[in-house]
Amino acid sequence: MDQKLESIKSQIRKKYKKIRSQIPKPEQKILSLKIAKQLFKIKEFKKSKGLGIYLSKNNEVSTFLILKKSLALKKKIAAPKINLNKKGRMEFFQIKNLTKDCKEGIYRLLEPKDHCPHVSKEKLELILVPGIVFDSQGFRLGSGIGFYDRFLKKCASSLTIGLTFEKTFVPSLPHEKNDIPMELVITEKNVYRISHGK
Repeated sequence: MDQKLESIKSQIRKKYKKIRSQIPKPEQKILSLKIAKQLFKIKEFKKSKGLGIYLSKNNEVSTFLILKKSLALKKKIAAPKINLNKKGRMEFFQIKNLTKDCKEGIYRLLEPKDHCPHVSKEKLELILVPGIVFDSQGFRLGSGIGFYDRFLKKCASSLTIGLTFEKTFVPSLPHEKNDIPMELVITEKNVYRISHGK
């Protein structure tokens, strides 16, 4: 890991975490609703049967309306869970009911309970990915732990979608060869489709 680059990334994370935290909660709710509506309009969402959805916390774009609507549409919904027995590997498990199927886990994140069935990566047609800030090439800065990058490396057949506020969408971010870019980034104003020559 390049120490200088990591220091730059850390400063950018800090800056955009602050920007995101300054969006008032009622406004965050409205913006998250607009982002959800943008997602519902895209053909890939309409056609999809299986979705990987992060369970949002703090100032992230809220995914709970997306979860509710997807379940109502009879889509198969899976949420991530960190398996500490497997060197912190992230895996996805099916949830059908947020209250019955989820509990607070590692890093105080909501995660599927032990009774939830495992969902293989091949079944995840769309994966919604959290991040602090995204750029126009689809790169993102997340928490810096690397769970998503390690998981997404193995998901060549899944469509990766970053959800972010327009205030946390920038022209360019520093990135390394291990960083996995999104194919779509959705804000309250736009759906940005990014070509990676796939």
